[in-house]
Amino acid sequence: MPSTQTLQRKFCPSCGHPVNLDARFCESCGNELKFAVPPGDAAEATQNTSAAMLEVPENFQSSATKAKTAEDYPEDLREMEVYMESGADYYLHRFMSMRKRHSVISWNWAAFLIPVAWFAYRKLFGFSILIAFSSIAFSFIPYALPFSLMIYIIAGMLGNYAYMNSLRRHQENTAGMDDEHKLSYIKTHKGTADIAAFMIYAGFLFLIFVEAAIVYSFW
Repeated sequence: MPSTQTLQRKFCPSCGHPVNLDARFCESCGNELKFAVPPGDAAEATQNTSAAMLEVPENFQSSATKAKTAEDYPEDLREMEVYMESGADYYLHRFMSMRKRHSVISWNWAAFLIPVAWFAYRKLFGFSILIAFSSIAFSFIPYALPFSLMIYIIAGMLGNYAYMNSLRRHQENTAGMDDEHKLSYIKTHKGTADIAAFMIYAGFLFLIFVEAAIVYSFW
């Protein structure tokens, strides 16, 4: 049986930091807490709250739980979901977090570790090719490794923002369309580019291999 102290704590829906039931703002990220109750009513609210009703941090919610909170997102963000084939819960949460913080920075590990593949997979082919050739070009320059690493770090920091802007452009392109043309546009541009991402990344690795062979031949 959970203790009274446990039942008097919930989690910030923005960052997952534990907060008191009567807290109005999260101590960690400053997010306004919609479930807060006046201090005088905290005891009564605690008695009527069971352990099953405690909110779980976003990172630990199941897909079914997240689906129930989809209406919490603004309409323009919810409309972006039709263009996503996977990861909608993750990206909508990140987009909303950036909007609340008025920031363009939102870390994405996939965009940092394999930016060439990730950007291509999300149909951001221009960024994918740019990063690939930049990485190869810098590798020919002595002592340029920090610059190559910086490209990857920037990709990890701004990947989500670039993806959100791409989805926003799709919304703008369909703003004046009738339902038939809009549906056709969505079918053409939605989803991910699995095969294209594989081919671009395979080509990138092949060029890296060729470059390494050329450099080795001069040793």
